[in-house]
Order: sequence, then C-alpha cells, then structure tokens
Amino acid sequence: MSTEVGKLYVQFDADGRPYIQGLKDIDRRTQQFQRDQQGAFDKLGGKLGSAIKVGMAAGVAAVAYGSVQLTKSLIKTAASYEYEMSRIKAVTSATEAEMKAMGDLALKLGKDTVFSAGEAAQGITELAKAGVSVETIVGGAIQGTLALASAGELEVARAAEIAANAMNVFELSGGQVMMVADALAAAANASSVEVEDLANSLQYIGPVANNLNIPIQQVIAALGELGNIGIKGDMAGTGLRGMLNSLISPSSVAKEALAALNVELADTEGNIKPLPAILDEFAEGLEGMTQAEQAEALGKIFDTQQLGVAMQLI
Repeated sequence: MSTEVGKLYVQFDADGRPYIQGLKDIDRRTQQFQRDQQGAFDKLGGKLGSAIKVGMAAGVAAVAYGSVQLTKSLIKTAASYEYEMSRIKAVTSATEAEMKAMGDLALKLGKDTVFSAGEAAQGITELAKAGVSVETIVGGAIQGTLALASAGELEVARAAEIAANAMNVFELSGGQVMMVADALAAAANASSVEVEDLANSLQYIGPVANNLNIPIQQVIAALGELGNIGIKGDMAGTGLRGMLNSLISPSSVAKEALAALNVELADTEGNIKPLPAILDEFAEGLEGMTQAEQAEALGKIFDTQQLGVAMQLI
C-alpha cells in the first residue's frame, strides 16, 4: 500500500506575487497516511506491531516536520523575491514588459546559479539605483554582478554596490558595469587580493587615477600586482595614489631624477600616458643598474611607502 504525502507548488505571476498551493493537501494526506498505517499495524498486533508503529510514527513526524520547514523556506524565498521586485518597480518605474523581463531573468538566475531569485533581484535593485538601465541589466550586467559575487564570496547586493561605486568613481556609464565587474572578478581570481580589498583600494586611488584618465582596468591590474606581495586594501590604494601624485607634482630633485631616467608623465600633446607606458619608461631607464642603484634613483622620486609600490610595479 502506498500513500502520497502531498506536493507543494510555488508559482509567480507577472508581477512576482507568490502563490503557494498544496499546503492543505500536505496536512490532509499526512493525516490520512497516519490513519492508514494505524489500521494496518492494528491488524498485526503484538510487540512487533507496537515497535514498528513507534518507528513509523516517528518517520511520519519527520516527514511532516520536513514538509513544514520546506514550506517556510519557500515562503521566505518567495517573499524576498516579491519584495525586491516591488523595490525594482519603485526605483526604475519600469514598464510592465520590462518588469516581466527582469522578473523572469531573476527567476532563471535563481534556477541556473547558486544564488536565489531573491538575491538576483537584490542585485538588479542595486544596479538600478546606480543608474544602470533596464536594457543593460537584462543584457548582462546582473550576470556580471553574480560572477563578481561568486569570485569575491560576497552577497549579490554587496557585489552590485562595489561595481556601481567603482563605476561612479571613474565616471563610467551604466553600460560599462559589466566591464567593471569582469575586471574586478578577473583580478580577484588571478591574484591574492579579494574583491573587498580592491573595493577598499579604489576608494583612495580611484579619484586620482580618473583625473589622470587612467582606465580602471589598468588600476585594477596594478592593484592585483601589489596584492601578490601583500600590499592590499588601503595600503595599496594610498601607496599607488602617492606614487601618481609624486609624478604629477615632483620636487626639483625628483624632476632631475625623472629626466635622468628619461621618464615623462605626459606625451608631446600634453596627454597623460597610459600607466603601462610610464612603467615601461621607468624599466628602460633603470635597465643595467644594480638593485641598490635602482632603489637610490627611485628614492629621489618617491617616499618610503611609494618606493615599495613603484619597485613592484616597475
């Protein structure tokens, strides 16, 4: 004899409202299951029947408890999804079609990734708050954010916040959030720095690098290099910032040292050179010197903290 304990269905309509079906069936069929087993064991009688009844009763209780816990979990997940979708609507003023597209995408990501639909919706909310368009979000921005969250072992909302902050510091458009998320995730995966380290560093170096028109990808790559020797977080950010400031406003001694190394910050048209090109000029100017001679030459340009950063990057 077999008795179906019941099935639980969770559905979402176009507005993201959850509908829980089958809850009454769980209770009704569980009770019926208990009655069926009671009748069967009454026929057996004796100690054997009593022992089995005790075991089966415990099993039924466990099934019922597990069903209740599953129901609670699903209701909580559904509520989180519904709440985030309402926030997205308020932030974006999206059309019905756009809301459906974002809702469907969040549900799909909840199915295809390690993150829930509610978490994906949180990421969408944070991106939208940062000014990322609906088209960009559904076109790949949220997927990039989830990849960043995975690389940094972060909550999705935090990953979206980090990407959005970096994007804003470098005055990038919403459509470039995917590039930012990819650059951060790649650096975290390829070096010993964590995404949070990079986020901390960018608070310090970001404004200066942006004023010098140094792309965020180059800055992130430099921070990854520094992280490999233990220079991370605010130390990396302030060190790299100090290094660039020393190049922007060199002392008279530093100017002579830079000229001796044939290093120039700007090209003939007055534009700041790419960071890799500047570092290459340093490397060429220091070629043939001993390590002590290199340290002496760079020491005329950078202070103690900046010197460690410069020598690692050059």
